Amino acid sequence: MNINDNELVTMANMLNALAIVETRLINEFKSHVDKLRPKQFYSVSEFSTLLGIEKQTIQKWCQNNILKATQEENAGKWLILASELDRIITTAKKNEKTDFKAKPSSIKKINAQHERN
Repeated sequence: MNINDNELVTMANMLNALAIVETRLINEFKSHVDKLRPKQFYSVSEFSTLLGIEKQTIQKWCQNNILKATQEENAGKWLILASELDRIITTAKKNEKTDFKAKPSSIKKINAQHERN
């Protein structure tokens, strides 16, 4: 069987297209896997939303070492350890604080995450 130049070019183009599709599929798969991994850190905004507490309060807690958090060097944004979410929820439940006003949808998310860990 003899393959001419046009057929070689067509095969090369097909292999190139397959490589591009393969790369896209791998990247999409990695993206889905990353979403399934438990979070290690929350931003102030995420933590605030989950607990129904003002962002400024969460920032003060970070600054005063009430929460285990680290501050990014350049941007200055706080990253709060995910384990702190469980600690705050557990502490609030133990103390039965009436001023703890986490949103019902947030509580479901928190409980679901807690059950996964």
